Amino acid sequence: MRTPIYIVLLVLAGHAFGAPSLEQMLGFLKQFGRDISYPANIEAAKSINYTGFSEGRHIVGRVDVTGTFIGRELNTEYIFGLFSGLATGASTSTPLVGIPLNQTIIDLVIENNLMIVTTRRDFNFTVAVVPTVWQVKFLFNDEGIVTQYDAIVYRASALFANIWPRLRKHLIKELGLPHHTSQTMAIKIRAARDICSQHEEYCLGPNKQFESKEACMRFVLHKIPLGEIWQAGQNTTLCRYIHTPMLPLRPAVHCPHVGPTGGDMCFDHSYETLLENPFPEPFAALPNNLTLAGLAGQL
Repeated sequence: MRTPIYIVLLVLAGHAFGAPSLEQMLGFLKQFGRDISYPANIEAAKSINYTGFSEGRHIVGRVDVTGTFIGRELNTEYIFGLFSGLATGASTSTPLVGIPLNQTIIDLVIENNLMIVTTRRDFNFTVAVVPTVWQVKFLFNDEGIVTQYDAIVYRASALFANIWPRLRKHLIKELGLPHHTSQTMAIKIRAARDICSQHEEYCLGPNKQFESKEACMRFVLHKIPLGEIWQAGQNTTLCRYIHTPMLPLRPAVHCPHVGPTGGDMCFDHSYETLLENPFPEPFAALPNNLTLAGLAGQL
């Protein structure tokens, strides 16, 4: 007697791990939405170890415009520390990437241990409060703790094409620049002053990346491009600006990211490497505990 294909697939799927409860996943979503918003993100960043993320290096996170982060410490710093640092650090007056204020859920899908959520979130850019739309895929372990996430910002290039011209006018006045200063240069000067002042304060001794503040300014202003938002994880001024708020948290780790080499974060990636999958598991939640591997022959 021939065994039906669906029975074979169920056997191939094996014994599934216990799934987290709906209450655990919704509880995470509610708390995460609060914690990433200002001012709660300040306390979340200070923890360095966000308890909603899996311990140690058992958490992999990716944000499409910045890059991939491995481990609880890095993910805590870059998800919460970036925005809290912009709100309280060197660039308080004019954050170039904005500060998150709130969250409204637009779409929500939950199946087994997978959650896909689309949110609308306002960001404060000083010159305007601007809506953004994010989609994040979360994968949970059986205790309701996130083991991996993948986030995208919808129409990120259009967002910054909309806000940076307004920032230019504000920055020219704030920095005392000539009225004909270009948008790129006004933003680079704001970023360079923040990067280099924070480097001078926190990157000391063996963590020092530049001989002087002047050398830092020359490098940031003239040796690397500002970069577009999709290059926020490449060898650009924008990448170093994004990494600057983390300098007070762990200088030994983050000072190389703002230096000439960019450390293991701010360096150029090929298109092919940008497409590489960093996740140990697929974001898949199929009926009856089926797996992608088990369905491979049917797809």
